[in-house]
Amino acid sequence: MHLETLAHDTDSEDVALLRTLANQTAIAIENARSYEALQALTRDLNVKVRHQTDELRASNDQLSHAFDELKSAQAQLVQSEKMASLGQLVAGVAHELNNPASFVHGGLANLAEFLSRFIDVIHVYEHTPISDPAAAQAIDAARAHVRLDYLMRETPELLRICAEGSERIKKSSTTCRSSRAPTAVIAYPPRLPKASRARSGCSVTG
Repeated sequence: MHLETLAHDTDSEDVALLRTLANQTAIAIENARSYEALQALTRDLNVKVRHQTDELRASNDQLSHAFDELKSAQAQLVQSEKMASLGQLVAGVAHELNNPASFVHGGLANLAEFLSRFIDVIHVYEHTPISDPAAAQAIDAARAHVRLDYLMRETPELLRICAEGSERIKKSSTTCRSSRAPTAVIAYPPRLPKASRARSGCSVTG
């Protein structure tokens, strides 16, 4: 009887031990499965994070490139606006200079023609005999005093130089204006009419 009880108790302990071992084994297996699932989830998460990181890096590179292009385009636009403003300013200044330059150029041509006529008249007077010795002496004194020979020689050359300079100014003004669309039609002063009309004066239309 005692042996049977002892055997029964031993069997019960073994069963309990086996149950405990079975439970621990099940828990260990479940933990291992959970760990493997966690590792797989972690690997998937890492893959997704790396993928998203790569996408974000690529997007950041694209945004940085687009921003650089935008800054370059903005700088070019500002430079273009500055050049356009400068062109408008130059064209406006050239437009304002063109009228007076044209008047000066035309006026110098008229002045040169006037001077030529004065010189012709002086030559006629010089070849006209003067019977009064006192008058002739006074004329010679006045001629020497104003250095008439020098004036008659140098004044036409001075006018020629001024006319060349005026022509260069007028051409430069026209070139600057042609770089922009002209906003007005410029009326140039006419050349002085010939002798039949010259005595009536010079009428210049601006």
